[in-house]
Amino acid sequence: MQSIIYDVAVSIDGCIAGPDGDISAFAEGGPVVEDYQARLRTYSCAIMGRATYEFGYRFGLAPGANPYPHMDCYVFSRTLEVPAGSDVHVFRDRAKETITNLKAQQNGSYQVSLIVTDQ
Repeated sequence: MQSIIYDVAVSIDGCIAGPDGDISAFAEGGPVVEDYQARLRTYSCAIMGRATYEFGYRFGLAPGANPYPHMDCYVFSRTLEVPAGSDVHVFRDRAKETITNLKAQQNGSYQVSLIVTDQ
């Protein structure tokens, strides 16, 4: 069974983003970003919630596109709509069972961006 790694950028006070999803304080380059990119290359899939996935829309991610093309992307959401034949896998329920199955099937570790509940 593969491990699940919770890998998310946070500020020193433990916040993932500022008010209204502000990420202006995040590093745009340098050693922190290089380290993050190096870690991403070791993961086999990304697991996230709808809000985290849709955050990419602000930066040009098209609905259904995989934000991490070198790995499988799994989004847990009861409300996310993506086009048929999308590059991401959307799961509406049975999160625990799905995660257990993924752990048994994947090669390498997971990058869990964030699992959130729909609002």
